[in-house]
Amino acid sequence: MKLRMCAASVLAFGVQVAWAQPANPTVKPPDTAASAGGVKFAQVTSDRDNFTGDRIRFPYTTLIVEATKLGNGGGTTPVCVPARTNLLGVGKGTLNANGSVKEMSIFSLKAPAVPPVLATSSPDEVKEAQAAAATATAQCGTVPVAAVGQAVLLDPEMLRKSPPERFGWTYGTLVVPYKYQVQGDRSLSGGATLGGYAGFRGSPFGGPSLVFMGFAGATKVDVPTTRNGQAVTESVAGLSYGVGLLGSIKDAFKVGFVIGADRVDNKLGYVNNGKTWISFSLGYDFYQ
Repeated sequence: MKLRMCAASVLAFGVQVAWAQPANPTVKPPDTAASAGGVKFAQVTSDRDNFTGDRIRFPYTTLIVEATKLGNGGGTTPVCVPARTNLLGVGKGTLNANGSVKEMSIFSLKAPAVPPVLATSSPDEVKEAQAAAATATAQCGTVPVAAVGQAVLLDPEMLRKSPPERFGWTYGTLVVPYKYQVQGDRSLSGGATLGGYAGFRGSPFGGPSLVFMGFAGATKVDVPTTRNGQAVTESVAGLSYGVGLLGSIKDAFKVGFVIGADRVDNKLGYVNNGKTWISFSLGYDFYQ
């Protein structure tokens, strides 16, 4: 299977690539659900479209894409990226072709798609290189194979619609649909924004994406109290912390399991202070 991208730029002359520095995590204005007691809790933007430092590969798809010299930008040329080629995200840039400007994700090859045969190569290494060359010829035809030192340009929209296997560090804002107290009063409470998380994303089984993460941050905690003789629930600022395993199938169906605890001022007499809760769901997007 071959996927052709940026067909207009393949046929155009004078195509230029402008390089951009990798985006730093930004902070969105907090919503009302993420505030309590006059404290505002910022939400970290997800790195879903930030591939800088990540390793990706398409296990079954051969790509015909644009490439340029790594680090300099300038004119582009069509290249072939055989299936299962490892690419490393290096940043973002803009592709100028036929008067239109399009943002692109930029990758480099971690190793040659076709290993070179050297005088010191062992017989097994020679056979491996010959097999890789034959596979590349069958997949790419007459299109040159992408080489180390080239910047491979991938369309972010294509990456969202056909997510590759992806490995690397990840971050974002963690949201859970509910919290069940396995310790304390064994109550069930509604969803909550728990602050930022950081973890490692991988595709160990060649398909579903898994994120092993830890989180800690300011959050809103509903604490039962008494006011003027009436039992009320007061939202107070607290700290949530814990770990979780989040999964995604084809970047569409989500699954997650999170275990954590909330801590507030001991003076409030919160019965679940520091006690363990869990959250599990199918189809809910835990990471925003």
